[in-house]
Amino acid sequence: MSYLEDYISILNSYELIETVKSTANQLVTEITNRFDFRNQLNGLLLGNVQSGKTGQMLGAISLLADKGYRLFILLTTDNVDLQRQTYLRVRDSLSNFTVLSEKDEIIFSQRGLSKPVVIVLKKNSSVLRKWKNLLVSTNTCRGLSLVIFDDEADAASLNTLVNKRRVSTINRNLQAIKESSSASIYIQVTATPQAIILQGEESGWKPAFVTYFKPGSKYL
Repeated sequence: MSYLEDYISILNSYELIETVKSTANQLVTEITNRFDFRNQLNGLLLGNVQSGKTGQMLGAISLLADKGYRLFILLTTDNVDLQRQTYLRVRDSLSNFTVLSEKDEIIFSQRGLSKPVVIVLKKNSSVLRKWKNLLVSTNTCRGLSLVIFDDEADAASLNTLVNKRRVSTINRNLQAIKESSSASIYIQVTATPQAIILQGEESGWKPAFVTYFKPGSKYL
C-alpha cells in the first residue's frame, strides 16, 4: 500500500478522499514540472478559512513520500497547544512515517531516514534556530531535497522588517533551514495569501505556482 493510500484509508468521507487525492496530485504535478533538484522552489497551497488545510497537507506529504521524498518539516504558528495538536494529528494520521516534535532532536539524530520523517515545529525563533543548527551539523540534508509546509505562511514567516532594510529573525532562520539541504521545496499554506502573492521576485519568497482546493459541499 502506498503512503497516500494508507493515509486516505483513515478518512471517513468519500468527498474528502477525492478532494485530498485531487489536491495532492495537482500540487505534486506543479512541483514535478518546476523542481530541478538544485534550487529552492516556492509554491502556494490556497484554501478557504477553516476548510481543512491540514488534511490536504497530509495528503500532499503522503504523495510526495510515494515519489521518493524523505524529509519534511511542517510549521505551525507560535502556539504551544496548536503545535502539540498538529503533532498528534500528524502522528496519528501518518502511521508509516517517523513523526517528530520539536524536542525530539536526539531521536532525529539517531534514527536516520529509514522511513519518511515529518518534523512538526512552531514558528518560534529559538525552536527554528535549534533545528537549523541540527540540520546543518548532522548533514542529514546533504544530497536530499527538503520539503517544508508552512501553515499560515503569511503570519511571521515573511520578512516583517523589509521596510527597515533588515531581516526578521524568523524569516532569517527559515531561509537558513531552506538552505541546509541541497535543494528545497517550500509550500506556503494559507487562506489569506495577499502578502505572499505581493512579494517581489527579489524577496525569495514569491510562489512560483498556486494550487487551490475547494471546500467541501457542507462548508459554511
